[in-house]
Amino acid sequence: MTVDARDRVLCDHDLRIDGATISAIGPGGSLARPGDRVIDCANGLVMPGFVNTHTHATLGLFRGLADDKTRAFWPEGGYRVPGQERFGEADYRRSLADACAEFLLNGVTCIADRVAAMDAYAPIIEASGLRASVGSTLVDLAGPADWGRPNA
Repeated sequence: MTVDARDRVLCDHDLRIDGATISAIGPGGSLARPGDRVIDCANGLVMPGFVNTHTHATLGLFRGLADDKTRAFWPEGGYRVPGQERFGEADYRRSLADACAEFLLNGVTCIADRVAAMDAYAPIIEASGLRASVGSTLVDLAGPADWGRPNA
């Protein structure tokens, strides 16, 4: 599946992958070289990775814990999941690393995320192999920038 301008699906085609790069696409059986590792995907679909544009990845371990709550449940000005107040930076780092692994296992190859102190968390995303667009959260335009506090 190309996801190109014409949304072409190329049947009976080969991909040549050199390192982490798709270096060629050609008719079936045309790209293999002696010594190549060949993976038969004839009964599968090869497609670009998914892009998750709203992740909150440092909160991955909280996923599903409050999905059923109404707006009235959440305190004024915040959406902190019960138990989140006990999380420290090491907990957020573990949650982020686990979320990155989950993304990759499910075909997500690129994320967009933002949290306070993103500079402390971005290296975890980078080490996972995901592509990402990240930024630090600013809570109040009239308030001080809270760059140093590692909360999600």
